[in-house]
Amino acid sequence: MMELVNIIKQAGYEGSELPFERIYEGFMRKPHLMERPLIEYSRLDHLCNLINIPHEAGIEVERFFQPVETDSEKKTVVRFILYAMLDDSPFISHRWEDVPHPVFFESEQHSLFRMAVIFAALDRGRFLREQRKYPVEKVKPLLAEARNNIMKHREKTGEWGGDDLNWVVCRVSHYMTRQGNLYIIPCSLTGIRFTMFRNSWTRQTTALCAPDMDVREDGQFAMSPEERSFLTRFNETDTAVIGTPIAPSGYIMNKSVQLDKKLWQRVLGKENIAYELYIPQGIPYEPSHFLLSFKHAIDFYGKYFPEMKFTAFFCLSWLFSPQIEKLIQNPESRIIEIFRQGFIIPERSDMSVFYKFIFGYSDVNIKTVKITTSLQKNLVTYLREGNQLNWGRFVYLLEDIDRWGSSPYQSQVRV
Repeated sequence: MMELVNIIKQAGYEGSELPFERIYEGFMRKPHLMERPLIEYSRLDHLCNLINIPHEAGIEVERFFQPVETDSEKKTVVRFILYAMLDDSPFISHRWEDVPHPVFFESEQHSLFRMAVIFAALDRGRFLREQRKYPVEKVKPLLAEARNNIMKHREKTGEWGGDDLNWVVCRVSHYMTRQGNLYIIPCSLTGIRFTMFRNSWTRQTTALCAPDMDVREDGQFAMSPEERSFLTRFNETDTAVIGTPIAPSGYIMNKSVQLDKKLWQRVLGKENIAYELYIPQGIPYEPSHFLLSFKHAIDFYGKYFPEMKFTAFFCLSWLFSPQIEKLIQNPESRIIEIFRQGFIIPERSDMSVFYKFIFGYSDVNIKTVKITTSLQKNLVTYLREGNQLNWGRFVYLLEDIDRWGSSPYQSQVRV
């Protein structure tokens, strides 16, 4: 194992935040992975047909890997990436944008390496669907989006690959499916920075932050230590949990609360998995459609993936920014109505993402930008006043599915 660890580290993965030690162990427990070819070349034509791209993409990937096949160390590294990481869990749990290219690849080879990752994920996805025997219609829209991304990348750069590798890998994984109007994929919660608890008598729900997180004065996670107003705390004893609470509307409170374990039960934490929601552009944004998608997801994954035990629905988006009600002041807005159904967890974010969704491009100068909508006007006014915006994570517990529409978290009295 240490030899493999050293090979991987030498390839440029030293210091990565990805859980490589756990993946190494899984890799070593699957000796068949060591014997598999890097790419099943005989299936490349079929994979190209599956996402409707020219066979030239498969030919170039095969040519790209020929010299790697003859170098045992390079082959080990690439096999580790293409197989161990994709096979590590029963769902996509890694952000592929955070996976560096092996250092032995030249910069002009990076795009083909990304294309190889896409093919490897697609091949496993194809096998998964055939094994689970679920309708191909559940993934057709996702494969079409992946194809469009790959072809746009080709048109823009002249190379086979994809923009936003994590986005494409999720769509070809076949774990992500279309349920109603929403895309849904099983999601590991190992990286979350909060824990949720529920009072067994009152059914009140609260969330406590992970310890030692920098928080701004406005109750949002700081982007740098210089912005820190206070630090979160979290401590657990045999009888109680003490920590910094998060208000259900997405603000971290500068105080500590103590929860008696006899009354408060842990209902969501790092050990759980959730349905991760992706909102396609152009869909009707209606509360009733969200509920219908939730019910479809519960039925689908319960039938085809019965071993997965879900606890909640998650969605990370600017639409769930804790400050969204500063930008959309219409109380009858569907965006606000759906926002109020969830328990909102604040997240750090990049303003360029807000700009891209609200203005259509990310390079926005708020001093000179042309404003054409009320949302753009409210955003610019809010930022010119010196305020900041954060993304939010929408959380909705499965056990509350029958309470949808009643704002079960934001309407409750604060802990």
